[in-house]
This record gives sequence, structure tokens and C-alpha cells, in this order.
Amino acid sequence: MRKKLGKVHAKLQPLVKKDLTYISNAVAAKRRLLSITQEELAASIDVSTPTIQALENGRRIPRLPMLLAILRRLNLKLEIK
Repeated sequence: MRKKLGKVHAKLQPLVKKDLTYISNAVAAKRRLLSITQEELAASIDVSTPTIQALENGRRIPRLPMLLAILRRLNLKLEIK
């Protein structure tokens, strides 16, 4: 079973990377547009500043609750196709 999941993960990784890049760019751009610092965004959703930095740099895949909190705070919408 573990080998099978590894193969699935390997196939999905390019798709996830593409979506992560899109989300990272959108979050960073909207945060800057609203003149919100990474520190302020982090404090408003109760995460650390390095967490926001990692998300914006594409080094972290956010869990759904954190992603939803960021989207709400920045008034962003996520469309799933």
C-alpha cells in the first residue's frame, strides 16, 4: 500500500507545485496590495511569521484551516476546477 501511495504522490507532485505557486503568488500579491506585513498576517491568523514566509516562497503547503484563514483575512477566493 505504501509503495502505491508513493507512486500517486509522485504523479500529483507537479500538479500540487503548480497550484502552490499560484496560491503563494496570490497571497503575497494581495497582502502587499493591502499593505499588510507578513508579521501582521501571521498574528491575525495565529501562526508564526516564518510560516507565512514559507507559504509565500512555495516551501510550505498550507493545511486547509490555515489556507481558509488566510483567504478570509485577505478577502481572496479560491476556485477549484
